[in-house]
Amino acid sequence: MKRSRKIAVAKWSILLGAACCLEIIARTGLIGRSTLTPVSDMFITLWKLFATGEIPARFLKDTSIWGNFFITLGEILLSFSLAVLVGLPIGILLWKFKTLARILNPYLVSYYAIPVFALYPLIVALFGIGILSITFMGWLFAIVAVIIGTTIGFEEVDKRIFPKVGKSLGLSQSKMFLWIYLPASAPYIFTGLKLGFIYSIIGVIASEFILSTKGLGHLVAFSYSAFETEIMYASMLLVVIISVLVNSLLMRMEAWLYGRQPR
Repeated sequence: MKRSRKIAVAKWSILLGAACCLEIIARTGLIGRSTLTPVSDMFITLWKLFATGEIPARFLKDTSIWGNFFITLGEILLSFSLAVLVGLPIGILLWKFKTLARILNPYLVSYYAIPVFALYPLIVALFGIGILSITFMGWLFAIVAVIIGTTIGFEEVDKRIFPKVGKSLGLSQSKMFLWIYLPASAPYIFTGLKLGFIYSIIGVIASEFILSTKGLGHLVAFSYSAFETEIMYASMLLVVIISVLVNSLLMRMEAWLYGRQPR
């Protein structure tokens, strides 16, 4: 068996093992159904929600599972896209201007130690309650991961022999960037993108808890308050599925673009 296949088997084994443990704990009554729902019931409830298209919960403003799903997905993709559009150029800028990078590096490194979410009253005052404030919060969470991944990627290329080879061939600055720096830094850039996407999900879902009356984050918070445990866990499962699928898509894209196998 190839090493990559062994790693894939090990990853799925860990995931299935954890799911089985949760299933056993819930089924045997070690933790009550009001606290933990069996994993199989989570999938069944999620299937029923999408099959019927309706969320059986009273007093919920938007009872359409598709509506809540697309609202959250749109906010995640929008915040992540903005993080990429802004983060990549800033990362390249910091690589080009070393002094600026040294000045900002302590702030970038310690960024995630700062409780960014505590700024939400200011964000609400600026953008109001709704998609703008939620998207901005997701953007705040994601952008630094993209910046750091991009900067580190280009700096690592400088330490290798590739730039010297390009200069010896007489390549222009633009060709050096497109044919040497960009492909060689791709693993680091995609690592930043994958982390940025996860942070974007965290920012959007957390924001929906208190800044929205729609979306999967609001659905989780509402279900918790209304003691709708099965709907709550089904919503959480859907968030996990979105995270895994998009992360896998980014890994496949990385492999396709640069001929690398997903690790």
